Amino acid sequence: FGGSSFKLKEVDSLFKAAKKYGVGVVSALVPESLAKVFKRDDPYLVPIALDSYFGLTDSGFKTMQEESLLADCLILADIGNNSSTILKLARLASSSLKPVVLTDSTLSLILSHPNEILQNKLAVLVISFQNLQKLIKASNIELGEALTSQVGINKKIDTISKLSSSVQAKVVLIDEGRIISEDQDYYINLELESSTLELTAHLAAWDIWSPTTPFLERLFISNQKS
Repeated sequence: FGGSSFKLKEVDSLFKAAKKYGVGVVSALVPESLAKVFKRDDPYLVPIALDSYFGLTDSGFKTMQEESLLADCLILADIGNNSSTILKLARLASSSLKPVVLTDSTLSLILSHPNEILQNKLAVLVISFQNLQKLIKASNIELGEALTSQVGINKKIDTISKLSSSVQAKVVLIDEGRIISEDQDYYINLELESSTLELTAHLAAWDIWSPTTPFLERLFISNQKS
């Protein structure tokens, strides 16, 4: 789901990356206006009804719920800042019984409902350092010292470790061309081999293909160039 800024760039990039990676059937849930304007040879655009304030309507949310029940994984991207949309998506993301991957552009959702989103063990957050700073503040996690842009890699790893020990969701930091994550007292620190959106799509794929494989192994494999 994406396109609340009325641009298809992010959701289109995720769709293409997932298709190229071999996921199979992929659908992009976008506002009705985008589904009508943007024509594709591959009819993958699913129209989602928004109201006059660009918020997710009840019928649009019902369509999302139905599509989510049929799908094996949901990626949320470019959701905008409408309070009605955020509230509905928070209910969907926090109660989902299937993997939910949230991109950097869903920060408004995460910050508005941190307890609900972060306590879903099937949620994966792929975020930037700037948004990590905001997430730490919203989570009220004590770090001992301020998390500034000047901190070194060890401090970033330690921060991810402290955050991961406090929440159920998996957190993946993308910063200065590197991937940092932690799970069950193990961490990973890798050079990002592709784009952040490609990594996001690949993570969703491995959530589908091999959900019982340890998360850091899935993350390592997802980072390999396809």
